[in-house]
Amino acid sequence: MSWCSASSCKSLCAATNCCCQCSHVSAVDGKLKVDHLSSIGQVITVEDWSEVQVLARREGVSQREIALRLGISRVTVKRALDSQGPPGYERGPRSSGFDVFEAQVVALLRDLPQMPVTVVAQRVGWPGSITNLRRHVRVLRPLLAPVDPADRLE
Repeated sequence: MSWCSASSCKSLCAATNCCCQCSHVSAVDGKLKVDHLSSIGQVITVEDWSEVQVLARREGVSQREIALRLGISRVTVKRALDSQGPPGYERGPRSSGFDVFEAQVVALLRDLPQMPVTVVAQRVGWPGSITNLRRHVRVLRPLLAPVDPADRLE
């Protein structure tokens, strides 16, 4: 018996069928075959990555057998075993509507660090939400504030 590798199923699977009778497991020649990854182009999940690691490292199953059991490509199994950690998704940095106005806002706040945000919005021609501009100015103000001569760093 081994744990069912489907992300929605958390029960034990026997060698020929699944205890929970879920449809993603079928018996092929007395071996488990999981069909939930068989669609082309689907990304391997963290649970599947973990299952590949367990089967290969603890149980000593070959890469080809893992691919057959999980219904994924042998190349995917190899990449999962070669990877340093589980698969993850990282979103790239996005640009903001504020980026266009940042230089103008910085110039205004350098001259007058306590200028109200509403006045900054008028002077730079800010077309968006005042709340959004306030959020960006709140981050910039401490960076542009002049150094207080009475403040000691020692």
